[in-house]
Amino acid sequence: MDTKTVVWVVPEGGLDAARTATAPLSPGFRIVQSTFERAPSVAADLRILSYAGFPDGDTLVVEYGHDPRPTLILVDSTAQEDEVLQFIRNLDDTVRSDAPPEIIGRRLNRLAARYDSSERGQERVRFDELTSLPSRRTFEMTLRRVAASARGDECRALLYLDLDEFKKINDRFGHAAGQEVLIEVKGRLSQHRLPGQSLARIGGDAFIFFLFGDDRESVREAADRIMRSISATPFRIGGEAVTITVSGGLAYVGPGLPLADIFRHADQAAYEAKVLGRNMLVVFEKSAFRKATEDPLTGLYNQGYFETKLQAEIKHVEDYQSPLTIALCDLDHFGKINKRIGFGMPAGNAALKRFAEVTSACVRSADWIARCGGDEFCLVMPGTTLEDAVPVAERVRAAVAAAELLSPTEERFSITVSIGVIQWSSLCRHPDRFMQKASDAVNAAKSAGGNRVLAANCEAMD
Repeated sequence: MDTKTVVWVVPEGGLDAARTATAPLSPGFRIVQSTFERAPSVAADLRILSYAGFPDGDTLVVEYGHDPRPTLILVDSTAQEDEVLQFIRNLDDTVRSDAPPEIIGRRLNRLAARYDSSERGQERVRFDELTSLPSRRTFEMTLRRVAASARGDECRALLYLDLDEFKKINDRFGHAAGQEVLIEVKGRLSQHRLPGQSLARIGGDAFIFFLFGDDRESVREAADRIMRSISATPFRIGGEAVTITVSGGLAYVGPGLPLADIFRHADQAAYEAKVLGRNMLVVFEKSAFRKATEDPLTGLYNQGYFETKLQAEIKHVEDYQSPLTIALCDLDHFGKINKRIGFGMPAGNAALKRFAEVTSACVRSADWIARCGGDEFCLVMPGTTLEDAVPVAERVRAAVAAAELLSPTEERFSITVSIGVIQWSSLCRHPDRFMQKASDAVNAAKSAGGNRVLAANCEAMD
């Protein structure tokens, strides 16, 4: 067996694991100690993390989720082991830190064997293939846990970063050069990541950073430094020095604020930075600009924003060959709610608000929803295939059907929704045709009795 290098991550300034780390775990392993800051750059096949080396479980979760290498986590108690087993990847392992070195060596052997098997492909989806950063899904899972245990004396925020006019880099220097730039961007951003903070590439030229600090001002200053690290030093591309800028949106994490709303706020702020001229940071707040893009009744995006944003999503698909799926939602028999005696417009408005609340609670944090007019809404799922989108739409349908409302006359009533799901294809050729195909699927669902999800495809279009 070839000798495998194991990076043993230890706290900065304290090598508590030194005695054990240098013990002869197995003739097939070479142990290299490193602090968490330097560990990602250490060329190693496997990794060892010690629960005792982190200030708390949340920090361990974030650091664990930031490295795709096979990982063995050392724990000191049954309680720690139980906590680790709740988030550890299927192919990774945990062992007591006071176990004999030969036991730890056997665990490492088993770990290496698992990742050398065909099962490894199951874990690759957790990380971005190009940058090895956490995938959108992994980032969300980690953030849900960390946000739920937020400390009251700490300010937390999401920083959404979108490189400016990055397509010009690909067009001028080629796709391979563009990929090298993204890898270097990842390196520059990673230099600013503190223990417990999380960074992910969420598709194309967009990155998301989870930050925290003592107060809002310190978090904003950190966001400014992170953004300046991209534009301060030109990138060497094809023998040329090219300056690349970034537009950023910062959204603070508030008490009880759903993660999906925080993502939406950060995305909105980054979009505003683009509109205002790029190369700037915008902090989310209820500005006049934002009110112009928001539906006043439901708080979701309005139709104007939807049309502009959808075109940008489709352009992103064409530039980066990533999937995009939408779910067009139309409330069933909505006219009867407004016309029914004792219900009227207040009940109709309540139904629309309730639909927005229920749907927002069901979707992934990276998805976004817009009210397209009347009782019609559209759920947009970037980076999602039709196969993965249908279960999300079905979850929305079921949640809406289960929700109860109260009319102005104290009468309980419920609503259902028909949903048409479709993935973008070049055969759709235009956003209007894309939407029409989704609308056709909605109409077919209504004709079949409503309260159901139907998938469509562009191949059947004339």
